[in-house]
Amino acid sequence: MRFEVSGPVRLWNDDDAWHFFLLPADVSAEIYEVSNQLRRGFNSVRVDAQIGETAWRTSVFWSAKEQCFMLPLKKAVRKAQNIALGDTPTILIELVDF
Repeated sequence: MRFEVSGPVRLWNDDDAWHFFLLPADVSAEIYEVSNQLRRGFNSVRVDAQIGETAWRTSVFWSAKEQCFMLPLKKAVRKAQNIALGDTPTILIELVDF
C-alpha cells in the first residue's frame, strides 16, 4: 500500500529534537485496519518514506492522543530537504511487510 500525503511538520511535546508528521485520519484508519497482525512495539508499522529525493526506512507510530499515525522526520532528512517546523512537505509512504 502506498500513500501520498502532505501537511505541517510538528514538534513532539515541544522538544525541538523530535519533529514529526501526522498522517491524515483516513490514511491512518486504513493503515490501522490492515496492519493488525503486523504492528510492532508502540503499535508501529514499518514503512518506506520519501520526501523529494530523500528516501529512508522507518516506522509510523500510533498516537492514541491524536488518533492517527505519526511519522518521525529525522534531522538528516529535514536537512537534506530543507524542511523546518511548520513546513508542509509532500511525503510518499509505502507500507513494508505487506
